[in-house]
Amino acid sequence: MKGPTNDDKYMICDNLKFLREDVLNLTQEGFGQPIGATRNMINAYELKRAVPPMDKLVNLSNVYNIDLNKFIKERMDKSNFLDFRVDKSKKFPSTTISKGKNI
Repeated sequence: MKGPTNDDKYMICDNLKFLREDVLNLTQEGFGQPIGATRNMINAYELKRAVPPMDKLVNLSNVYNIDLNKFIKERMDKSNFLDFRVDKSKKFPSTTISKGKNI
């Protein structure tokens, strides 16, 4: 069985950055705090210097109502990001540390 390629790993990083910036409109600190990641960790993920470990991805899924399977296998973009929610009846959560408006 073949493991994930670098492109797969980097897609996770791209999805994380898209979710934080374009969907939730959060700072790196505001995004990372609820999932147990520091601003420096989020920065490293977004710059593709590191890939989020599974515990951070599980936390991300739980906190931000994200389908983890889709998040690690499909590219998130403006045309499909709503499909990544686990519970379609819920909006993406608001948080207290935000760069601006929440969606």
